[in-house]
Amino acid sequence: MISRLKIALLVILSTFCIVAVQAQVEVKGVVLDREVEKPLNNVRVILKKKGGKIAREVLTNDKGEFAFDLSDLKKSDVKGVIFTCKGYEPERLSLTLLKDLTNLKIYMKSHTYQLDDHVIVTATRTQRHLEQLPVPTHIIGRSQIEKIVPTTMNELFLYTIPGIELSDHGGVTRMKIQGLDSKYTAILIDGEEMAGMRSGSVDLSRLSPDMIERVEVVKGAGSALYGSNAIAGVINLITKENRKPFSFNASVGSSTIKQHNGHIGVGFRQKRLSNLTSFSTGVEGGYKLSTQKEDESLDLFKNTIYRAANRLKWKPLDNVAIKWNLSGNTRKQELNEYYNDKYDYLNNMVSFNLELSEKHSIQGSYNTDFSLRHRFYPKKETDNKLFLYKNIKHMAKAMYAFSDKKIGDLNIGAEANSELINSYQIAENKETKKLGYFVLYGQHLWSPSKCFQLLYGLRSDIHSAYGAHVSPKISASLSYNNVKMRLGYYEAFKSPTAMELYFNWSHLGRFYILGNPNLKPETARQMLVNLEWNHKHTLSINSGVTHTRFKDRIVLRAKSNNDQYYVNIDDTSSMTVADAQLTWRPVNGLTFSLNYLYTHDPQYVTMDGKAYKTSLTRPHNILGSIKWYKAWAHHSLSVNLMGQYYSGIDTNIEEQDPVTKAPKMVPIKYEGFPTTRLVVTETFLQRYSITLGVDNIIAYKPRSINFQNASFSPGRVFFTRLAYNF
Repeated sequence: MISRLKIALLVILSTFCIVAVQAQVEVKGVVLDREVEKPLNNVRVILKKKGGKIAREVLTNDKGEFAFDLSDLKKSDVKGVIFTCKGYEPERLSLTLLKDLTNLKIYMKSHTYQLDDHVIVTATRTQRHLEQLPVPTHIIGRSQIEKIVPTTMNELFLYTIPGIELSDHGGVTRMKIQGLDSKYTAILIDGEEMAGMRSGSVDLSRLSPDMIERVEVVKGAGSALYGSNAIAGVINLITKENRKPFSFNASVGSSTIKQHNGHIGVGFRQKRLSNLTSFSTGVEGGYKLSTQKEDESLDLFKNTIYRAANRLKWKPLDNVAIKWNLSGNTRKQELNEYYNDKYDYLNNMVSFNLELSEKHSIQGSYNTDFSLRHRFYPKKETDNKLFLYKNIKHMAKAMYAFSDKKIGDLNIGAEANSELINSYQIAENKETKKLGYFVLYGQHLWSPSKCFQLLYGLRSDIHSAYGAHVSPKISASLSYNNVKMRLGYYEAFKSPTAMELYFNWSHLGRFYILGNPNLKPETARQMLVNLEWNHKHTLSINSGVTHTRFKDRIVLRAKSNNDQYYVNIDDTSSMTVADAQLTWRPVNGLTFSLNYLYTHDPQYVTMDGKAYKTSLTRPHNILGSIKWYKAWAHHSLSVNLMGQYYSGIDTNIEEQDPVTKAPKMVPIKYEGFPTTRLVVTETFLQRYSITLGVDNIIAYKPRSINFQNASFSPGRVFFTRLAYNF
């Protein structure tokens, strides 16, 4: 009897345990950022069976919460849960040893938590971490952009890329990168070059910082996949792509100098189709720069900008992806009460990616980029519109990609480029100039071990006027513990631009700037050494030296009558750039960074047996920041202090002696200057944010104003921004 009673009690107890276990049929929890413990939304939570099949898949909500039902599954049949999110390392969780499945806390580690751990695509056109590439690369992610809160692309570049120098030439922004003009840098939008870039002028107003997902900066001429003219490097501006079922974001900002900006973005995503449409507007300039003594001034023309963009992605099949990016903008520049200039841009790009197998794929794209400039005379009743400039670029690309863990990444491709330019600065618009070139390239990234990577390739430029030129490139990296060393040797080829060949423009009748149709292409050889050290994911030190030797370098020289003309330097010239970066994170949420850049650009002109320095490159540049971030349950706060200093220049310019009419060299000094910025942003419920900031904190004003001034600030400027993100 007692034995039967024991058996009955045992059966009842077992049944109770089974019911209790079956009652726990729900897995619930929250996903948090490991560094700042803030909830993460849109995290992909995948429940897998032991056979590898997906049993459940959900996304976390705005509070980072997730839940799914296990009523039709046995706990023993579940292999585990995988958590993935863009910008974070995947996390895996086993359920077999857990007793409570309703109160899980998952902490995910950001890629930025490890100072060198980012995914990039620019150097190889495949997703690779920074630590897997032998080419020095710098990433500015979306989270960093949001903390800087730039209102223009100029501000984004100034406070994130060391060695960027901007100046204003008659309402056109000129850029220098590490002492070289922008024509030596491939500045791309989603991997495609913009019209007008090779003329040396950069219209960064074409894009709003709100449209940028991240910026990838490849130092030097190490990649064979982009233009051989990219001697200083590649800056790839990657625009946003919608990844949510529905998204909406909007922002509006203003400043004390009447700089206004606004942005609206709407996106949707279905099973095989996603789309993101954005509109933005901004007002830049329209104020006066003055000196410390108020004895000199310079009017910065007011620019009113309107932009629209649409990014569509369609996957008709699992192995086929088609993208269509269409964007346009218009910029009105108010020069004076008598006439205004209007700039119009349109970019249309269609691309595809066909995955033949897990290792093989084919990529292709066709891109048309169009820019147009007119001058309007509002006080004229007739003939009030004058055509000034038109530039059309057509670019077709095709590439085969192979990726294997043992063999590495192999890229083989071809490009066809054509450019039409018609300008009032070239034969008074009477002739349209045409340039064309064809490119073949191959590149292989080989990683025999985690400690060694080798990147080598060839790029052959076949130009319509200058024939074929082959540029070899090779880079290697070697890692030991926390130390990584990168070495590189690259050759580059840059054909003359249409402006350098055919320019013919009078500057208010005072002097002419003349092209030279007899120019030869520039070639360059570049050597790079880079050393990187990381300590426990809290301290990173990176330093390097790049030495470039140019042959037939194209420069602007002055004649005895003060006219300026383009000419090849007969002898070889060189430039050496040394840089060092330090990033320190003593505690979670607090980051110090410091960048130093030294540029040696020995340009000289010999006159009367004496050598005169003529370089306009600022030798020293320092960029630093202090960033603090703290998150609570329903809000977060970030404080960012940034600053940059450009050293002065002691050089000489060539002038005409007023008496003898003979050329002479005149010494001149351009002063150094700082730029500073403080930004405070409070975010509520991960959707609403308010920003208060101040530019030019120390209210710096120059002692004199000239074309080498790169500070566009009229003094201390306060600004604010309101944003909503859903």
